[in-house]
Amino acid sequence: MKQRLVGAAVLIALAVIFLPVVLDGSGYHARLEAPAEVPPEPAFHRPLPSRPQDGAGQGVSPPARGESRAGEVRPLPGQGGEAGPPQTREGAAEPVATGWVVQVGSFSHRDNAVAERERLRAAGFPAFLERTEAEGRVLHRVKVGPELDRRAAERLKERLEETMERSGILVQHP
Repeated sequence: MKQRLVGAAVLIALAVIFLPVVLDGSGYHARLEAPAEVPPEPAFHRPLPSRPQDGAGQGVSPPARGESRAGEVRPLPGQGGEAGPPQTREGAAEPVATGWVVQVGSFSHRDNAVAERERLRAAGFPAFLERTEAEGRVLHRVKVGPELDRRAAERLKERLEETMERSGILVQHP
């Protein structure tokens, strides 16, 4: 029993001497002073809005009541850089900025796409064609719009489903 008491006294003495050294908090301060390796801020390409050329978009009057501008291109504010492969829009005077369109079809034969576009235009929808390549094939996509706001594009999609019985998908444009 005497040996156990001596052993316990030695352990308590060692704890009293060394625990304050170990638990003084110096490791906490050293950890706070360590330099944090923060990566540099990434550089993003932020396209600048383009300016109207030759007074384009100035002095444009809204259509008269009952008059439709179904075949006209409506440029959106904040025109910027292109996303993805270059695509062409038939019947467009100038490129359209980022917005939303309803894609109603994708055709390998241009004649079929033109017929669908004309059918939509006859019903009063602002339809257009977009030529693109996918998996080495040329495709002609028929799209309706564009709309600046996604909700407006969703309403346009619902109108297409109700009046033309054509379903479509919402895609960003261009």
